[in-house]
Amino acid sequence: MIVHTSKGHSTSRSGFSLIELLIVVTIISIVAAIAQPQLHSVLLKARAADAVADMNVVRVAALTFQGDQSAWPPEAGVGTVPTGLAAFLPDNFSFTHEEYTLDYDFYGGIPFMAGVTMVTTNSDLGLAVIDLIGKGVTNTGNKYSWIID
Repeated sequence: MIVHTSKGHSTSRSGFSLIELLIVVTIISIVAAIAQPQLHSVLLKARAADAVADMNVVRVAALTFQGDQSAWPPEAGVGTVPTGLAAFLPDNFSFTHEEYTLDYDFYGGIPFMAGVTMVTTNSDLGLAVIDLIGKGVTNTGNKYSWIID
């Protein structure tokens, strides 16, 4: 942009004025404020999908174990892979994660019942898992159990 002064000299000006920069920053702030809650929701759903996928891996491994051994895997503690189940899980599969811990449950009974439980202090994550799985999930405190059928 060329600016003519009163003495007939021309000077060139480049860059943005402070007002122009403030307007741009304000617009970006408004867009970020609108997008942030939706980003939180999307990230929560992604973490829930990861948790459901991990629970399903344990579920399929337990069903495969049962089909192969004609028995359910034995009960194990929270975050512990039951004896013999590791052979049916993917390499390096872990029952402990940053936001949740998995637990395989063998309830016994007739007919036999087993399940996979996600233990988490993040109730929003637990509710998102319930929304994704739907039927077959029970909730007790910070435990979300998916019955293997």
